[in-house]
Amino acid sequence: MDDALRNQIIKKFLDRCLVVDTESTGLDPSSAEICEIGVTRIVDGKEKTTDKLFGTRLPIPYAASAKNNISRKMLEGLPTVVESMEEISEMLHVGDMKKKYFVAHNFEYDKEILESSFTLSDPVSSKAHQLSEEIIDRVFDTKWICTYRLAKHLFHPSDEDKDLSYSLNYLRYAFDLPVEGTVHRAGDDTKVTWELLRFISEFVLETMDDVPEDFDLGEYLFELSKSPVPYTVMPFGKWKGTPLADVPDDYYQWMLNKSDILKEDNDNYDPDFAKSVENELNRRMGN
Repeated sequence: MDDALRNQIIKKFLDRCLVVDTESTGLDPSSAEICEIGVTRIVDGKEKTTDKLFGTRLPIPYAASAKNNISRKMLEGLPTVVESMEEISEMLHVGDMKKKYFVAHNFEYDKEILESSFTLSDPVSSKAHQLSEEIIDRVFDTKWICTYRLAKHLFHPSDEDKDLSYSLNYLRYAFDLPVEGTVHRAGDDTKVTWELLRFISEFVLETMDDVPEDFDLGEYLFELSKSPVPYTVMPFGKWKGTPLADVPDDYYQWMLNKSDILKEDNDNYDPDFAKSVENELNRRMGN
């Protein structure tokens, strides 16, 4: 592919992206509090990263600090996210739909905690209500691209790398991404995600046979990101590591009746694995 055309397609896509990452006080987005937000995007033709710490109603647990390197002392006296809505609105480009895509590594958590953080139940000013609704609308009206899911679609274990992981920090070193900074801080993580997104963009274009000039890389990655990631081997149980095609019928029957991972109303439900099982059973029935 012509280098000029490839660079043009990637630039057009990245100009419309806003990479976002949150650090929080816990793993449950419905109850955890955001203590840091980071974004990386193109501003006036240059890559720019912005991050900000926020105070929390409850002290950040030490277990969370051990993961995200944010201490209680660092947050002491700072305004909370609800008290910082105007600044966050600017960070997320609320009202500026030129940034067509939000990008995150394992986006579901960031999307959910942003939504829960701005769903206000306490009495606040009309301005705060308006801002919270605008932020929530922005979070849900924007198309999200997940670099975690894209990596699972595009990169697979090899003989040299049998223990391939899809964590952001692993991919950072596996692909020698040109970034420096502290792991698990929001701004630095968005820098890594930005470079991973660029790497993925180049990889996709290099592996396509024919790319038209009007190719929409953003829509391609968005659709790929939300499509089911196929499983090729059993991920758990007595047949763990066995190709799905070699797993006995009776074990599939057991999973359909007993396994939480295939039950849509269960917290352990895995839609990617459920789709892979469905495809394998359809193959066996000749559908």
